[in-house]
Amino acid sequence: MKMGEAYRSDALDHLTDADLAKLERLDIDAVYDLRMESERSADPDRVPAGATYTVADVMGAPDAITMPRSEAEAALLTALGVPRETVMAAYLTGNTCRAAVNEATLAALPAEQAEIYTPLLDVRPEYSARPASEA
Repeated sequence: MKMGEAYRSDALDHLTDADLAKLERLDIDAVYDLRMESERSADPDRVPAGATYTVADVMGAPDAITMPRSEAEAALLTALGVPRETVMAAYLTGNTCRAAVNEATLAALPAEQAEIYTPLLDVRPEYSARPASEA
């Protein structure tokens, strides 16, 4: 994959007019929103002019195979030909990006429940599906 073919964002709802103008200069032609319906309703994305907007709710779509967003992103990067090491590095950034939210979630739980929920909130190399060639 060549640089600049795919971009990942956490919050298009926070884009300023200047941010939108920059994305338009990058000629972004498609936006795939992996958020749940409740997230999309609460914080609608600001989509660059000319880009198609597609809902790809991998968490809650009844007609889709459910997988965590980070797994869906890894599958997309793999399909685009990104090297496995780069895909894994991107996948593991989920721990950093979600650290504050995950810590707050776990802090609100009794210790026994927090221990159970921790693996559900983390992304770990062993959670990523191995390519068929390694199976």
